[in-house]
Order: sequence, then C-alpha cells, then structure tokens
Amino acid sequence: MAVRRVGIIKPETRRFTIDISILLLGYFVCRFSSAVADDTSPDKVHACKNGATCVELVDTHKPKKLCICTPGFTGWDCSEPVDYCNKHCRSFSRSVPCNQALCNHGLCNNKTEYPYYACDCGPFYSGKNCEIEYNPCSQANTNPCENGTCTFIKGTNQVMCKCHSGWTTLQNQQFIKLNWNGTEIFVSPPCSEKIQRGITGAAPLLSPSEFSR
Repeated sequence: MAVRRVGIIKPETRRFTIDISILLLGYFVCRFSSAVADDTSPDKVHACKNGATCVELVDTHKPKKLCICTPGFTGWDCSEPVDYCNKHCRSFSRSVPCNQALCNHGLCNNKTEYPYYACDCGPFYSGKNCEIEYNPCSQANTNPCENGTCTFIKGTNQVMCKCHSGWTTLQNQQFIKLNWNGTEIFVSPPCSEKIQRGITGAAPLLSPSEFSR
C-alpha cells in the first residue's frame, strides 16, 4: 500500500522534502521516490537528474521548484540511487537496521530494478524477505528423525532427535551427515527401530534347575 506524505512549504524553509513512500510487511517504511523543494531565483537553472520531473510551486513569497524522482533515485536533485539495504528504509524500531527490517535473517542486496533490493536467505530461511524458517525440522516431509521429534540447533547445524513413545534408535548407530541446500548438517540417530513389547519381552529369566521342577 503506497503512502504519500504532503506538507506545507514554509517561506523560511530553504529546502523541504516530500517523501513518496511504500509500506512493506507492516514493519518498515521505505522511500520509493522523493520530491525536494529548493529556493531558486528566476534565472537559476534547476537541474533534475536521472529522468526526474521538475515542477514549479508558486506561493505568496517566491516560486520553488521540485524534482519528482523516478523510481530508484532520491536526493534533492534525484542524483542519488536508493539504498534500501543501508539508509533509505525507515524502520518502525530504531534498534532494527534496514537490512534486518527488509531481509530478517538474510543478507540484503541493492538492485537497480523494482523492488530495488533482494534478499539472500542462505540455506535455512526462505521467502521474499527471508521470513520463513526452512531447515530439516521445519516440515514433516523432511524430518530426518522419522518417528521422533526433530530439533534444529542454529549455529551448530545439528539436528537432535527425541524418539516418540514406542520407538528407539538402532543400537550403536552414530550421527549421520545430511546435505541441506549445499550445507552439511549432522543428524543424531533417527528413531527407526520399533520397541518390541509383550509376554516375550517381559518373561522372567529361569535357571535350568527351575525348568525341571
């Protein structure tokens, strides 16, 4: 949803910025393009860069000229490429930098085409803004624990399996290696062995002399 902010250009203000913003994810606001007023004399050339549109505003004091930037540029004369990943996004929280507000758990890269940024989510997240957790434990069909609860440990690239009731691991089975999106993951033994229960498993041990009685 596009959000336009319009303000009154005060006579004493030499330069005034009107931001044309776009709201993304409900979490941050990024500058899509900007229009900046600059006091100029009638004979002064007002040069707008990169295909920007120059608009003259007339008030009771003196005319002011605006540069309406094309998408992808900002600055008073539209000469500066937008840098969403570092400075041209305004997070709703001051403690959250632009790259994190845009790409969450991934890396933010500026682009020359809309939406002017792209996220590199790495092997363990997905989605346009790296907002979706993606590891062997995040989906049932990729659970390497088989009949157990899967827990992915971030930072160590390990998967720990806790067997469901009635299931266990094979005896003496070691950790196994799993390739996940080009990254090696260590998985604890899967819960692939069903525990046998019944009379046989509960029968007492008898000595040969006890059998003869």
